[in-house]
Amino acid sequence: NMYSSFFELLNYMNHIMKKNGATFLLFIHPNRYQVQYQDWKKICKRWNFIESDFDLEKRNHRIEEYCSKNDILFIDPIDNFKIEQNQLYLKNDVHYNIKGHKLAAEIAAEKIYSIINE
Repeated sequence: NMYSSFFELLNYMNHIMKKNGATFLLFIHPNRYQVQYQDWKKICKRWNFIESDFDLEKRNHRIEEYCSKNDILFIDPIDNFKIEQNQLYLKNDVHYNIKGHKLAAEIAAEKIYSIINE
């Protein structure tokens, strides 16, 4: 139920784009705590969470699965963000810093380029 409105909206956007000869591409942005383990550890400590009780990528997998089944192009840069050694988020903030924006843009550009050249 939690995702039903979101999935309806994805279908609608995909339909409108195709109807108008365009391509819809969903890019989901990784949460800071998903890619910076030290942040996840702080959250667990603060809220007394047991780390192993959480699947931090479940949301990503659910969305990816839905997109795959419904012919929606999808980018999940989480693996690229996890291996990046640079700080990708603003200090004490959930938004990207310049390096995070650059990495996200490079990943998106690579996917768009591959779609264009299919």
